[in-house]
Amino acid sequence: MVLLDTARQGQRQQNKASPSCSSDRGSHLLSFSQRALLALALVFLIYTFAWNQSYAQGQVQVYSEPNAQPASEAAETCDVRRAEYGSEICAQWASIVTARENTQATWWGIGVNTIGMALLIATLFANMYSAFLARKATLATISSERPHVRMFTTMKTKDEKGNVVATHGVTFRNYGRTPARVKRLSICYKLADIPPDPESCSVIRSYPDDSVITHEELWPYKGCVPQLDGPSVESLVEEHKINGKRLFVYGKINYVDAFGEERFTRFCREFDGRNFSYNLTDVNDQQSLNYAT
Repeated sequence: MVLLDTARQGQRQQNKASPSCSSDRGSHLLSFSQRALLALALVFLIYTFAWNQSYAQGQVQVYSEPNAQPASEAAETCDVRRAEYGSEICAQWASIVTARENTQATWWGIGVNTIGMALLIATLFANMYSAFLARKATLATISSERPHVRMFTTMKTKDEKGNVVATHGVTFRNYGRTPARVKRLSICYKLADIPPDPESCSVIRSYPDDSVITHEELWPYKGCVPQLDGPSVESLVEEHKINGKRLFVYGKINYVDAFGEERFTRFCREFDGRNFSYNLTDVNDQQSLNYAT
C-alpha cells in the first residue's frame, strides 16, 4: 500500500509538471499521413490479436470418445497418435490440423484485404479531394473570365452650357473579361408609383448572332436603346417634370457567355432628373429588381 501511494503521488506530480494542453496540442499537430499510419497500425494489432485467439482455439484437442485422453507433448505426428489412441483419433487430429491451417490462411487473407481496403479508401478520398479542388478552380476561372453585362448609363443630349436637353435611352456595358453574345432584350420605360417588376416588360427584341458586347465597351455601339413601344423617352421625361410621377426603365437582357451558357441581367432604374439610377432605397434594396446570373 505504501508503494501504491508513493506511485500515485509521483503520478500526480508528473501530471502537474506536464499540462494536458501540451498533449492536446501535440495531437492536433499530427498530419494526415501520420493519422493514416496510426489507423493501419491499429488494424494490424486487432488482426494480430484475433489471429492469436484463433491459433489458441486451434490447439484445443477435440475427441469424440468419452474416455479419450490428450496425447503427450512428444506425440506430434499422426502415426504416434494412431499408436496411442487408434486410427479414429488420427483422423480427428488430421482434421483439426487442417482446420487450423485453413483458419490461419483465412485470417491472413482477411488482414491483407483489410490493409488493401484501407489503402483503397485513402486513395478514393485523395482523388475526391483533388476533384473538388479542380472543380473549385474551374468555377473560379469561369467566374472571373465570363462576361458580366449590366445597364451602364443614360444617353442624353446637352446644350452649350451643359444642360440636358434630351434623354434618349440607356446603354449596357460588359464588365467581364470575355465577350457576351446578346440574344434578347426586353426594355420598357414607364411612369409609375412603385418600381415595376422587370419580368413584366413584354416588349422584347431579338438580336442576330453578331450582336456581341466586348470587354469594357458600350452597347449599342451607335447610340442607345430608346423606348421600343409607346411614347418616347423625351415625352415621358417631360410628363415626369410636370406631374412629378416617378419614371422607371426596366426589363431584362439575355446573353450567351464564352462558355456557351445563357445568362441574364434584370434591371430597374429610376430617373433622377439627369440619369436612370438605382440609388433610391426601394429600387436598390430589392434584389429581385436588379439581379444578374
